[in-house]
Amino acid sequence: MKKLFMLFLLLTATALAAQAQPTLHRLIVDATLYDNYITIVDVRDISAGKTDEMHVSYNTQYALSKVVMQVTENSDKTQYSHLEKWDTTLPSAEKARHCGYTVTRDGRIELHWGMVPQSRKMYFLSYGIKNAMYSTADADVLDYPFINLPNDMPAEKMELRIHLGGRKMTSGMLNLDDCVADGKLTIEDGTLFIRPEKGGTRLNYQLRFKKGLFPNLPAQGDFTTAKMRQDGFTTAEMQSPMMLEKTPKTELGFYNLWNLCLEYPITAILIFFAALYLLFLLIKYAYMFIS
Repeated sequence: MKKLFMLFLLLTATALAAQAQPTLHRLIVDATLYDNYITIVDVRDISAGKTDEMHVSYNTQYALSKVVMQVTENSDKTQYSHLEKWDTTLPSAEKARHCGYTVTRDGRIELHWGMVPQSRKMYFLSYGIKNAMYSTADADVLDYPFINLPNDMPAEKMELRIHLGGRKMTSGMLNLDDCVADGKLTIEDGTLFIRPEKGGTRLNYQLRFKKGLFPNLPAQGDFTTAKMRQDGFTTAEMQSPMMLEKTPKTELGFYNLWNLCLEYPITAILIFFAALYLLFLLIKYAYMFIS
């Protein structure tokens, strides 16, 4: 019994130590292409560990005239409150259910949101970018790095979904044989899916659409002639189908129980040993009865 107790303590300590580092279990990037901008919903299934915030960044050349971001989580569709300026030094309690952005000295925009340490949640980050596509002599091309994670935080599973705003994608709009990707390319019900066989930190791909499908695209490497509709970016266009996805909720039942154990570790340990003791008594009396 003593050895069993020591083994349990060792396993518990190992599990808690592992929880110190955040884990990205699943990443889905759901992007909708319009003529002159792209709306993105970045869906992240994260065990926070000791981390109390996370961010997504992109170069200012892709920035809209106004930075737009929304954050929700799977357990509560309430939109996160925006801070006027994000401050990474704020206490965890002040970061929770808040989001905001900063512009770095090297010309990148960072979209931040707060997380509850030692919890597992599904976060939905919505934002928009422009100048992410370009035109060549024979195709309209998309190879923007939607999935480009830090080396120390790879995704265990990841997937890229591409929609067209206001229309369904068809095989006539792009030839899959001319496209390349680190994963399987399929068109399903008007949406393009790229599904890598395993996770990682980056998804490399290039999609070659029919020439002229997206009017006014700049030539490769030249974004100075890109035309941006200043007042046409609406909140409605931010609402990707992923925002209404209910499947992730049903996938997290076990982990919600794990979060509860992490939140009340002493109670969880006492319940475990009580159950273990009852099992011991049950086996003991069953053995006596059989004898």
